[in-house]
Amino acid sequence: MYPVSNNFKNLIKKANRGFEAKVIINEFTEIFDDDIGEISIDRSCIDGDEFNLGATASASMDLEVKTNVLIPNNAKLEPFIRMIEGGITTEWLPMGEFYIDSRNEKHGVWSFTCYDKLIKGQIEYKSGLEYPTTMDLMIKEIAILLGVELSNNVDVKDYLVEEMPPGTIRDVLSLIATSHASAVWINRLGELDFIYFKNREIKATITADDYSPGFELTNPIKHYTKLLANYDSDLEQKSKGEGEIDNTLSFYNPWITDEMLDRNYEDLNGFEYMPYSMPWRGIPYLDCGDWVEIKLRSGQTITSPLLTNTYTYKGGMGQKSSAPSFTAQQSEFGFNGGLTGDVKDMKKRIGVYIATTNGEEMLVGQNIQNYLNLPMMTLSETSLEFTVVMVGEATEDSTISVSINSSFGTLGPSFKTYIKQGWNTVNVSYLGRDLPALDENMNILLSVDNGRFTVGSQQAQFYVYGANLVENTGIPTANVKDYINLENMNGDAGLGDDVGLRIFEPERIVISDEINLDVNINVNFDDAVELSFIEYFNLEVDKDV
Repeated sequence: MYPVSNNFKNLIKKANRGFEAKVIINEFTEIFDDDIGEISIDRSCIDGDEFNLGATASASMDLEVKTNVLIPNNAKLEPFIRMIEGGITTEWLPMGEFYIDSRNEKHGVWSFTCYDKLIKGQIEYKSGLEYPTTMDLMIKEIAILLGVELSNNVDVKDYLVEEMPPGTIRDVLSLIATSHASAVWINRLGELDFIYFKNREIKATITADDYSPGFELTNPIKHYTKLLANYDSDLEQKSKGEGEIDNTLSFYNPWITDEMLDRNYEDLNGFEYMPYSMPWRGIPYLDCGDWVEIKLRSGQTITSPLLTNTYTYKGGMGQKSSAPSFTAQQSEFGFNGGLTGDVKDMKKRIGVYIATTNGEEMLVGQNIQNYLNLPMMTLSETSLEFTVVMVGEATEDSTISVSINSSFGTLGPSFKTYIKQGWNTVNVSYLGRDLPALDENMNILLSVDNGRFTVGSQQAQFYVYGANLVENTGIPTANVKDYINLENMNGDAGLGDDVGLRIFEPERIVISDEINLDVNINVNFDDAVELSFIEYFNLEVDKDV
């Protein structure tokens, strides 16, 4: 919460509230209330549609003004709000520092889209520090790289980082924030700042007179009792506490130590909130991460944080706040908020993603099969992030193997993850570095150690993200391939030995773990079956099939 005077706090409670706004351009030129059509500011301390650690969302502002002032490219715009009653005015309340990204003029009215300096965090992190180093030194360097001051509120521990991390500045900021149970933002004064979720003091009380009929409680109360940190791979985890999937707060941090996890668990102990969506009159000095008390018309009182805020000024002030979450079912069936959550996160980053979704049901068995194909093209050598997300039902406890293949072999390791009997979400991500220019199909190979894993139509997604991807090369839906299960009837065979192949489940084409099909092997098929993998496995077939 930004500190304001008692006069401001008293006037904000009145039924008939008066406001004025102004915008300062590059610290000198001012645009006053009469020339301001609208100010809309979006802030969030979460990434996605549920509470999480390590958010680094850049705040945005849409501004409409009528002015003849020549506003320079990428100018700094600082909006301010104050209250007015009669001839009495309050102090000016800063609403942030933003920089013009784009503009449009129509009938003498200029529309600007602006972002705060956290948007610059999307460039690669190139550190001048000598590693190993500490997080507190890294955060000071990042403030310099972003061209901002570091808030006095920031308390980053001297946790040791062994080597310079890959990725963008925002990626590194996110890791530092997850190490401190926090989120990152550029505060109202333009400083790099942290929102610490251990701070849950109630900042304001909101009554039924303050919000509109559009207010709704969106889900049952959310309560976290367990932390689960992935590091290095999906199979390497540290956890603290006990709880089901819906009560588990998961995050990725390759630097996580027992000390960090213990401190995060202590900071978040007892963290629970009531999910809601609330259009309301607004209190403009409240920030994302502030906790409020909301009195419902039923007489019940709930407490929740402001995880998202949209402030709107059109002569009067309005606000929309929320604390979203997913239901227990959605938490179990989705990763980072369901199958679409990861793609939504991708859209916040500079670059292109292409994706495909299964058009038919997938039955994953004990033989390696190719289930999803994604045509893709890159402009040059590049690094790409590959992600596979599946929601399915396992017939028994097992382990599922996921491989990402191309014509030049398997990308990274064959990922294995445990699945329990019943419904599971499988999520695998791999960062392929310095890959050559590509123009081909990427393939997802799957198998389970025992039983079956059934993935319904539209419940699997394979997508790739990168700066050099050609955007229109993806396909919206990839039907499950038909494969033949080939088994050697003669046992193990060496080079030159005869191999007898038996066909099982001819409606599906499967390549077994036990069989290596070399280039130009001639295979005779008695049954007419459709082959969709001939080119990939370089098979020659001596009859039409």
